[in-house]
Amino acid sequence: MTKSSHNLLPGWMVLALDFLVFFHASILSYFILSSLNFSILVSSGFLQGSVLFAAIATFSCYVLKNHHLAAEDNLVQEVLSILRTLILSTVIIAIFTLTDRYIFGLYLLPSSKAISISMGLSLFGLTFTRMALRQGIDYLSQTHQVQKNILIIASHASQAMSRRVLKNAGFPLHFIQAYVSENFTESGRKILGAPVYENLSELHKVIARHKITEIFISEEGLSIEEKRNYINACLQNGVQPSMLTPSDEWDINDGEYVLKKTSIEDYLGQEAVVENTSSSKKHFFSNKTVMITTAGSKLGTELCRQLIYQNPAHIIIVDRSEAAIADLSFRVKQLKLKSHVTTAVVDIRNKGRMRALFEAHKPELVYHTALYHEPSMMEVYSEEAVRANVLTTKSLSELSLEHDVEKFILISSHQAVNPTEIIGASKKLAEMYVKYKNDLPSFGPKTQFLTIRHGEVLGVNDHSLQKIKAEVRGGQAVNIHHPDTSHQYFTISQTCKFILTASQIGKGGEVYAMEKTSPIKLVELVKKTVQLYEGRISSELKVHYNKHLQPMEANPLFDAKAEKVKRTHVPNLTRLQPLLETTFDVSEKIEELEEILKNQDTLTLHRFFKSIIPAFISDNNFVELSNRLN
Repeated sequence: MTKSSHNLLPGWMVLALDFLVFFHASILSYFILSSLNFSILVSSGFLQGSVLFAAIATFSCYVLKNHHLAAEDNLVQEVLSILRTLILSTVIIAIFTLTDRYIFGLYLLPSSKAISISMGLSLFGLTFTRMALRQGIDYLSQTHQVQKNILIIASHASQAMSRRVLKNAGFPLHFIQAYVSENFTESGRKILGAPVYENLSELHKVIARHKITEIFISEEGLSIEEKRNYINACLQNGVQPSMLTPSDEWDINDGEYVLKKTSIEDYLGQEAVVENTSSSKKHFFSNKTVMITTAGSKLGTELCRQLIYQNPAHIIIVDRSEAAIADLSFRVKQLKLKSHVTTAVVDIRNKGRMRALFEAHKPELVYHTALYHEPSMMEVYSEEAVRANVLTTKSLSELSLEHDVEKFILISSHQAVNPTEIIGASKKLAEMYVKYKNDLPSFGPKTQFLTIRHGEVLGVNDHSLQKIKAEVRGGQAVNIHHPDTSHQYFTISQTCKFILTASQIGKGGEVYAMEKTSPIKLVELVKKTVQLYEGRISSELKVHYNKHLQPMEANPLFDAKAEKVKRTHVPNLTRLQPLLETTFDVSEKIEELEEILKNQDTLTLHRFFKSIIPAFISDNNFVELSNRLN
């Protein structure tokens, strides 16, 4: 594979140096065989033989791309690369010699003894030259940089990648003073003179011994607990680490990583795969036609990225933002996978346009991700939240049933549990409608309707985290219900794996939620936000809470009073079963809701949701006061 993007020198310059090495190695072999007798040397035709030998060997270097002096290659890789070149050169020279001597009767190349000696000398000369070049480049880089002592925390598999990224970022390799690897067999050995330590138990000694000024942590293969432990250990020893993180999650074969400062999101989120490896479900998405609504959103984009590697026959990505659709379409096409992709710039509230899409492409799976998430904004525009979350869900559900869609999957969130805003109440009503639609009697093929309820996702609906970060940066007091109150955040990637897995095992009528596996106390979250904040806190940080209150679960994923949790055979994935059946006709209630929306009466809207969702208590003090007075 061409590595030109990471070359230390231009390829033509390396080829020229290689030619000189081969040429001088051949001349030296002639001198050795002639016992330094100049008259024998001249009669042997050493000059033309050496030029021809060097030309063939240099051509081999070019063919095998060994003139790319890659920053990430170590000594072993360099020697193997040189050996491959010499083997190919030997084959070409052997073919050339047979043709030259036995067909044309010419003796242009050196004798077999001279060639053997030349090969050995070339191996030594090329190895020495490559190492000298690297050391020289490192030395020249050092003259333009202040000395930094670097510690790399990485697995054995990602150590070479870490060196390459640092090199490309302008850090000479001699800045690396030590490594930490979780593989105990690594302990005791050295990489380019830098020792490898087994674990972080004596990190403070390693930092003191090598006078470490910078620590880089490679994310590859780390669990959330390992990453948190590494970040904590670095912070406890007075060094804020940086992360080596994938530059583009879209290309799984790219292997490109970049450097960035550690943020609170790095501490909280990490890939935690939720997968169903059952053989019966392994090819669930193969050859299916899948529709994703609001595919240009962060959640929709990641869902599309993960889905396309499951080899569906056709993906229909729908969004009303032409910019989002154009960007997503470009990314998908760059992957050059087998799945056919159709882009549709459509407002999903337009039932006529959506019906045309269903008729034209006949989707078998529909992922409805088009729900608003921002409570403070959508409380002001509550009618819009209800139209998007409830009426659009109703419209798409009806189209799915009309066109014999195999599964309709509503992507809901924790806001539907004991809602305190209109946005959460509308999501709860959308869940109720999906359940109602699934339970309707059927006399033929029936669409399976199910709901997947995700938690607070980093970068999507992490409102509590953003609030804490804003209060910390502004030097404001942070209010926490209780010192033991904990919270769980999920990554977008983790959430989409959960959605795809739950949609495979769902049979219709269920609500699925992800278990909270790595919660963090909010008090600790505030402290870590301060430690990882790059700026300075303007005033002394204050955290207010009441120890006399009971610890409260922040943003629960199910209502313990109204829903029963049932474990599934998939780790970290639970199925929720309602304890009480709905006592009203959901379809009639939505018709009533449509009439209320025509009048744009916010108070009536809140009263409507209170009547069908008893747990709904609005955070809007004016609304609550009006409800009590009436």
